[in-house]
Amino acid sequence: MARPKKINKKTIAKILQYFQDSCTIREVFNKDDIDITWQTFRSALIKSDDLMNQYLKSRQIAQDYKLDELTDKRKEIEEKILSGNLEPKQAQNYVNLLKVWTAHTQWLSSKIQPKKYGKSAELIHKGSTESPITISWARN
Repeated sequence: MARPKKINKKTIAKILQYFQDSCTIREVFNKDDIDITWQTFRSALIKSDDLMNQYLKSRQIAQDYKLDELTDKRKEIEEKILSGNLEPKQAQNYVNLLKVWTAHTQWLSSKIQPKKYGKSAELIHKGSTESPITISWARN
């Protein structure tokens, strides 16, 4: 059966909910209850600023969820290490895995919410042309 090409509000709501639940694009559009393709949804995103804003908010909600999940994992690993129930090598493997998760989450956060998690700085010039230049660094 061919996938319908029309997008409806119910399908959009499901898709956005999956994104809020931290599903990836591939995971969302491979689900049985989603009857449109990524290409169809992407076209709708491009055409509608409102849908794009909803999509971005959904991804931001998912990122906040992932950050909390990372904190929970850190606490869980910390508890295991401090309790002494892990061999030193196993504990080091957990720490290394946590470092990878953290680096990935930081990178993803900087892409989804650059103003909040990005590393960019902006040079701001305040003052008149007659007075000395005042330079200050401000985060976006």
